[in-house]
Amino acid sequence: MFYRSNEHKRLYAMTLKDLHKPIYQMTPEFLSALFLLTSDNKLWNRAKHAVKMNELDFSKFNFIGINTDGYTLCKTAQDLFEGTCHIDFYDLGDSEAINNKIFGLIKSALQIKRDGCCALKLNLKGDIDI
Repeated sequence: MFYRSNEHKRLYAMTLKDLHKPIYQMTPEFLSALFLLTSDNKLWNRAKHAVKMNELDFSKFNFIGINTDGYTLCKTAQDLFEGTCHIDFYDLGDSEAINNKIFGLIKSALQIKRDGCCALKLNLKGDIDI
C-alpha cells in the first residue's frame, strides 16, 4: 500500500477509527475515497465536514484554494465513490497532468476499491495495521 506520507497513514487510520464502526462494515467505495481525501491536508480540511459513515456528500466540498493535485484527488475520490467519470485513462497516462506520487495514491485507492478492507491488512484486533 502506497501512502503519501506517515502523516497520511496516521490521518487515514485515525479517521477510520473515529467513525466508530468496524471497517469490514464500510463499503470499498467509501474506504477508497476516504483514502484519497485524507492524503492531502488542505483537501481533508475542506472535506471532513461532509463525511459520515459510508457517506460522502461531494456537493458540500469547497474547492477554493485547492491545488491541481488536491482537485485531482477529490475528483478521483468522487469517481470511486459515486461511479462518475471525472478522471479517465488518458488523464492517468499523462505524466504532466498526474505526477507519479498522485498516480501511486490512485493505484492504492483502486486496490482498496477492489479488495475492500482486506487491502488494509487488518491485525487480529480489527485495527488497521500500518
